[in-house]
Amino acid sequence: MTESKDTLINKARAAVFGSFVGDSLALGVHWIYDTEEIVRDYGRVTNLIDPSPELYHPNRK
Repeated sequence: MTESKDTLINKARAAVFGSFVGDSLALGVHWIYDTEEIVRDYGRVTNLIDPSPELYHPNRK
């Protein structure tokens, strides 16, 4: 089964869009690699949250 060019383009766009969404959701807990710590401090991340000032680059907000 071959996919049409339009279908492949739509899948590529969806993949890029999905990576932007995932990156945005991860910003608030960026640099925290312990999943238990993320769950303890933030719960399940389903909304955009501000990053902790201690973990975010100064003058970049």
